[in-house]
Amino acid sequence: MQHVVCLSFFLLALVILFEDFRSRSLHIVLLVLVGVLGSLKFFGQSGITILDLACNFGFLIILLVLSFSLLYLKRGNIKGLIGAGDVLFLAFLTFYFNFPVFPILINISLILSLILHFVFQQCHTGYRSFGKIPLAGFQAPIFACALVIDTYVYPLHSYFH
Repeated sequence: MQHVVCLSFFLLALVILFEDFRSRSLHIVLLVLVGVLGSLKFFGQSGITILDLACNFGFLIILLVLSFSLLYLKRGNIKGLIGAGDVLFLAFLTFYFNFPVFPILINISLILSLILHFVFQQCHTGYRSFGKIPLAGFQAPIFACALVIDTYVYPLHSYFH
């Protein structure tokens, strides 16, 4: 079951990348599929505990509250700055990884997404016209590669024990 989830998520990540890059939004069906695959991974003897899930959600809530607070203080409002699809995508990703891995992967994916954003901004003229970062689109392949490594190469949580 873990192999089916891993390969399905990898293909879904490519669709998310294309969709978010093209329109800067994600269709709800894509987010539901991420959630369904995450729950299949979680309930399919993945080694992720309820405590891991609670810590992942706690970390994500703290990250979002701090992000929204800083954006509000800087701009005076937060409307349109972080999409609901990005938040839901990250919420569903909490089911995929153990606690010490999830916060590290979020930070790595945010840094790589920012780098990709700057590269595309300099190299692709059509990219600049949107003015928004396709965050879930950039993060999806990063998390998919991490899931492939976690499933087929070596469990990522083993690096942090």
